[in-house]
Amino acid sequence: ALIQYILSTIITVLFSYAFSDRMVRQQNLLRELSVQDPLTGAGNRRAMEEKLLAITEHPPTNSSPMPTLILIDLDEFKKINDQFGHGVGDNILREFSFIVSEMISANECFYRFGGEEFVIVCQQLTSEQTSVLAEDIREAIDSHVFDGNIRITISLGIAEFKIQETGFEWLGRADKAMYKAKDAGRNLCCIAA
Repeated sequence: ALIQYILSTIITVLFSYAFSDRMVRQQNLLRELSVQDPLTGAGNRRAMEEKLLAITEHPPTNSSPMPTLILIDLDEFKKINDQFGHGVGDNILREFSFIVSEMISANECFYRFGGEEFVIVCQQLTSEQTSVLAEDIREAIDSHVFDGNIRITISLGIAEFKIQETGFEWLGRADKAMYKAKDAGRNLCCIAA
């Protein structure tokens, strides 16, 4: 009877462990899916909004640089989808995301804002360093040949966070700067006022 009791206890413990391990893995997967863009692997819009909210609610102290964000738009991306199809467009978005992810450090956060717009939040870089990063990314994409021998360019808007500003206002300034880059001929970086 004692051996039966010990065996049933061991079996119960093993099943409980397997069940809880599986639950933890499923929770982690659900958490990842809730904050990650499934196509590109970048953070999704919800994750970006949470990040901006965290920054605007708890702005950095004087000792660290003011966070800066880069808003990136793939130039004339609709033409690629129209000419080559959405499958090719999706591959370009994936490849673009991979290139950017390889160029940023673990301190920068990369998000797909929607469609062909992406955001990088830089909290450890000065605005000058962020501008250099943006220009490096612009050059890397400009010189890259994507699958199907396709070349693309990007327009970027850079905005340093201002105290008392909401995330929406901050993003809006980056958006204005990005549209300034588009109006000036695309394939450019512009810094927000």
